Amino acid sequence: MSRISCIIPSLERPKALERTLHSLDQQSRPPDEVVVVLQGNSPALPDEPRRFSLVVLRQEQPNAQMARNTAASRSTGELLVFLDDDIEAEAHLITVYEEAFKDLSMGAACGVILEPGQQTTLGIPSECSEEPMGWMKFPLNYGADAPARNFSSCNTAVRRELYFEAGGFDENFIATLFDDSDWSLRLCQQLAKRGLRAMHLRAACLTHFREPAGGRRIERVSRFIKVDAEGWASRLYFWRKNYGWGSWREMLRFIRIDLLCGSLLVRPREFLRAWGEFLRGWKLATQRIAQGPKLLITK
Repeated sequence: MSRISCIIPSLERPKALERTLHSLDQQSRPPDEVVVVLQGNSPALPDEPRRFSLVVLRQEQPNAQMARNTAASRSTGELLVFLDDDIEAEAHLITVYEEAFKDLSMGAACGVILEPGQQTTLGIPSECSEEPMGWMKFPLNYGADAPARNFSSCNTAVRRELYFEAGGFDENFIATLFDDSDWSLRLCQQLAKRGLRAMHLRAACLTHFREPAGGRRIERVSRFIKVDAEGWASRLYFWRKNYGWGSWREMLRFIRIDLLCGSLLVRPREFLRAWGEFLRGWKLATQRIAQGPKLLITK
């Protein structure tokens, strides 16, 4: 493996991003290149000496999937390591990935993701084996090597050619929700087609701080409405695009949690507003399904 590129989308989190870059600068084997995409009004990065080549790109629209695709296209590495902008990597993260991909049968690998103060676990919930979507519940903090199906863009490495063959990330996911799962499905299809394997690696470990500022997660509409229209659009687009009506149980589960909860049932105005967000999300998902996925191979 001659060249490794790290891909980092960032949205208005300069302090978190600088901590992430510092942790990469402290690696026992630093990446050859780090490509950062500054979205929205993200401030410029300070001009500091680093142990890797830093490429900074600008993107006006906040869309992490578009940013990852853009960065991957501009990168030069044979191995692409996808990271979030609010992480701190353990000192041997890049070395672990480099060693793993010396095995030519390795197509993709993901690592342990810990939240501050969290420990690894060796327990795998029973629902992980349930079809069709149990695989998405595999614990990101699993503390042993294991075959992988669920790849988080917070800590995943993939061979360059495989990333592009799978189409990269679907830019229809505006909110960062189920975007990784959608990518994982297509990546696994390409792995199977190429006869390559994928692993979850215990030694490839980092801490994810989940900074409240920046990013584009699901947004609360009010104190009682937990999911906005874009959040519902990402959920519904993923379920309907990949599983059709076979995902009805998962849809109903989230409807019960977020639309039929007690705090809404006793507040008619908020109840109606919440269902309004759901219906707008359904409309957005329907439009995106009709338009088709926005992948690197379709752009």
